[in-house]
Amino acid sequence: RVTRGREGERWVTGPESRAAVHRLRRRHAAILVGVSTVLADDPLLTVRTVPVADGDEPEWPAFQPLRVVLDSHLRVPAGSRLVQSVAEGPLLIFGAASGHSEREAELEGHGAEIVRVPTAGEGLDLMAVAEDLARRGVTGVFVEPGPTLATALLEAGLADRWTMFLAPDWVTARGALPLLLTTAPHAGFSLADAEWDLYGRDASVSGRIRAV
Repeated sequence: RVTRGREGERWVTGPESRAAVHRLRRRHAAILVGVSTVLADDPLLTVRTVPVADGDEPEWPAFQPLRVVLDSHLRVPAGSRLVQSVAEGPLLIFGAASGHSEREAELEGHGAEIVRVPTAGEGLDLMAVAEDLARRGVTGVFVEPGPTLATALLEAGLADRWTMFLAPDWVTARGALPLLLTTAPHAGFSLADAEWDLYGRDASVSGRIRAV
């Protein structure tokens, strides 16, 4: 996670954690984020640390996962690193069924694919998004969500595994606080088969989502 402030860009997690995240990206056919993450962090969402096989695990093929953005109003900037790096990896943007055609044409002109889906509540219909990805043969999606998207996925029953990296100074990552405090927007959940791991100075907890 990156924070930005008067001191400029600063990583919250250490290099070992970031390498682990790239390994998780490599193991999935698609990476999904909300547009708020794009606007706040300007990520690439590519795999830039090639993982090394452990034990009997086979080497992972050299490919870039499909990068997916949920963006109801097509706010992804044409000058963002995501759009400008389409040659490095495909970019799929889901927008609301009704939108601004000029904005759509601009993004498509840079090589992004735009798919319109129905809305549900205050956001996109996540089941429609999942069905579109399934038709493309995507059987596993690695989501790097903010609090709003994480809550929506949990409430829709579309999240089956949770992994969180914790850094010693994680409290500076203000966007993570709503996921952990008692004021969290979701109804809470528990993990089955939970595992803890250490990555340098950071720790991670992961497990199957058992209840929401």
